[in-house]
Amino acid sequence: MKLVICYQQWFDEYGGLPASWTKIAEWTMEDYNFFLGNSTVSIYSVNQEDGTYLKEKLKEFSEKMPASVTVKIY
Repeated sequence: MKLVICYQQWFDEYGGLPASWTKIAEWTMEDYNFFLGNSTVSIYSVNQEDGTYLKEKLKEFSEKMPASVTVKIY
């Protein structure tokens, strides 16, 4: 099972991320600071068949995220 966590915008100037990757979630920090590369982190499933399982696990994990983080599951 493979998962990619990255700042999606960083790859836009290089043609974006591989089309075969499926975006399954985003985490956005409301109190963004300069230590982060961006306020939103995108989460992708590399293997499409793993997407459902990974979404379930991310939903479970999101309950433990601080209130300052907005979680969006696709």
